[in-house]
Amino acid sequence: MTERRRVFSRSELVEFRAKLRLGLPPACPTCSTPLLSHPIPPREDVAYVRHRIWLLCPNCQRSALLENPERAASIAPLPIMDPMSSSSRSPEPGRPDPAPTAPLPHVGWREWVGLPSLGIPRIKAKVDTGARSSSLHATDLEEFEKGGKPWIRFTVLPVQKSDQGMVRVQAPVADRRAVRPSTGRLEVRPVVEVEVQVGDVRFPCEVTLARRDQMGFRMLLGRTALRRRFLVDPGRSYLQPPSSPGDTPGDPADVPPPTEVSE
Repeated sequence: MTERRRVFSRSELVEFRAKLRLGLPPACPTCSTPLLSHPIPPREDVAYVRHRIWLLCPNCQRSALLENPERAASIAPLPIMDPMSSSSRSPEPGRPDPAPTAPLPHVGWREWVGLPSLGIPRIKAKVDTGARSSSLHATDLEEFEKGGKPWIRFTVLPVQKSDQGMVRVQAPVADRRAVRPSTGRLEVRPVVEVEVQVGDVRFPCEVTLARRDQMGFRMLLGRTALRRRFLVDPGRSYLQPPSSPGDTPGDPADVPPPTEVSE
């Protein structure tokens, strides 16, 4: 049997662009399934701006990356700056950029993290600058509507290979994002915003919800959560004190974690 194409043809892309300009939702030409769309924000470390949109068929997994017609008119050149300089990065909306001289706390490649908004005092997280988004292990996902907006219930098991400390929580769905994990197959995951605490630093963080049974950590902190907040020392571990004193039963800090496949 011939494997299905994973990308759309050029003629199909032309049709998608025409429908997007008219404000019409495109559908997959193969299975007629409505395509999921995810806008991709422009990078801040380049001298140009590209507003793109990622289209994905959830049925046959075909995808396309197009210029976003709704933002094409706003394209303008940006001055070239050093991407490592604090002054070259614009602050996130509503969140001031720290002063260039402000010292940032150091974190290792793994840290104890607290999730106060979920009632979780401690969960072991992998600090991964190679991953853009953060991820949280969640099971029993149940989506529903509240006040006309999408919400989701899910279960979090903060201790690896144990039901100890299990919590059942609910939160509004902030977004849906297409993620390609280590399996290579695109997955559309729900995104929720949680409050994260690393040492004395507490901040809001968007996390995708996914099962991480085969991974060595129940949580992953990506570079979006780390930017302008921490300096990463990849050769050290647990540089920040846990948000609650004492050892976490069943998940001691001095036990080396199992090897994890990169996401």
